[in-house]
Amino acid sequence: MLRSITLMAALASLASCTTVRVPAKPGSYYALGNDPGWTLEIGRRIKFAAGPYNTYVDAPAPVLLRSVYGRRYATDRIIVDVEPAVCVDSRSGIAFEDTVRVTTPRLIVSGCGGRRVPLLDK
Repeated sequence: MLRSITLMAALASLASCTTVRVPAKPGSYYALGNDPGWTLEIGRRIKFAAGPYNTYVDAPAPVLLRSVYGRRYATDRIIVDVEPAVCVDSRSGIAFEDTVRVTTPRLIVSGCGGRRVPLLDK
């Protein structure tokens, strides 16, 4: 029930975004996260895999939406929010240029994506 409500709220927020159709290149964006471990690749297709829940999405070309916080890729099976804010992977300590949130009907996860960026020492 809670997942259904969360998914409905996420889909409702799509209505407030401006649609911009952009042809994606294969392997053009990659993201990952932990607890549970997951990976995401966005190109001509959007591919998402998360374990141990055996959640897997392989959908055709996503629609790119501009949102208040960055950009959103959306299909009828998955929503990916990408915020341009430095994210440090909790397991590897590697910093990436984006903070990523993935929403599917079965799972909502957060992690890091985009290019690696150097961390500044204080």
